[in-house]
Amino acid sequence: MKKMLFILLVVAYCYGVGNAGLQFGMPSAVKKQVEKLDQNIADKKAKIVPSSVSAIAGNGAVEITWSPVSGATSYNLYWGQSSTQKVAGVTSPYLLTGLINDTVCHYSIAAVVGKLESDQTVSATILPDSALPLRPGGLSGAHGNMQIALTWNAVPGVSSYDVYWSATCGINKSSNKISGVSGTAYTHTGLSVGTKYYYRISAVNGSGESLLSDEIGVFTNRPFSAH
Repeated sequence: MKKMLFILLVVAYCYGVGNAGLQFGMPSAVKKQVEKLDQNIADKKAKIVPSSVSAIAGNGAVEITWSPVSGATSYNLYWGQSSTQKVAGVTSPYLLTGLINDTVCHYSIAAVVGKLESDQTVSATILPDSALPLRPGGLSGAHGNMQIALTWNAVPGVSSYDVYWSATCGINKSSNKISGVSGTAYTHTGLSVGTKYYYRISAVNGSGESLLSDEIGVFTNRPFSAH
């Protein structure tokens, strides 16, 4: 019944505008119903706007994060340094790469719930920084007895690396940190047997810290059981 009423309202609206034009408009009762439907949609779009949106600057890139929206099936990113572009189907955290350093980048996020896209978050800005190190790549881990051996690719011009870790996924710069690691390898010891640990690393130079690497998860060795 509601679907049929909606169809009739749309037909009436199109007929009123198309045939009578703005001078006469649609019948007042129909107009009120259409306005009510428009307001309901606007209210729903406002209620599913993502919150806690933030970004961290890197060299030629930024990492954008936001809080999840209940029922959201995906998110859309709107960003630009000269003109606004859309990236559909992103997840938090999202690494936006290929940016022009030392040029302001504006960004906002919208949630998609079913077929409805929310209003965009308030547009914010961030400045990719050419002085910061590039984010490390090639992070991998090898499991051992109560330890995990990490290796990664070298980043030019850095003084050290920081290792971030946790027993739960979703590493960020608030996670456990091991600072001042030299070289491109680190063995994390004193871990629990048969437990999965998650890692991301960053590079450090005189100007600051890079964005975090991709995240990996590695199990320590499981206990040996004799048969």
